[in-house]
Amino acid sequence: MTMQELEARIAVLEDIEQINDLMSTYTYLIDNIVSGTIIWSAHMLLNPLVNVEGDKAKGTFYLFGPATVPSPEGEKAIWVQGRYDNEFVKKSGKWRFSLLRFAFTFMTPYEEGWVKSKMMGG
Repeated sequence: MTMQELEARIAVLEDIEQINDLMSTYTYLIDNIVSGTIIWSAHMLLNPLVNVEGDKAKGTFYLFGPATVPSPEGEKAIWVQGRYDNEFVKKSGKWRFSLLRFAFTFMTPYEEGWVKSKMMGG
């Protein structure tokens, strides 16, 4: 392997790490600045799959996490699971979102679980 090939491989690994950091920062901010619809949450990103092609990238990330939401009966504990299918672009040396897409697999009351009640209110 040439030095140039090695540098290119390291650059891709650094890009992937920066994209993973961007996703972690995004979910951290959701957990700490969203109010009204979510009282508390702990987003856990799982199984990141990031494909970098030059200054563009695509990433799939599974989300699993507990959360507390308001309800007419008071605070309610729920489980949330879904998948992000995002696109990214590198501008001025920094990775940014170009498309942020999330699809729920389930959002269910803690007591009922996803088998008994896949989507709350649905």
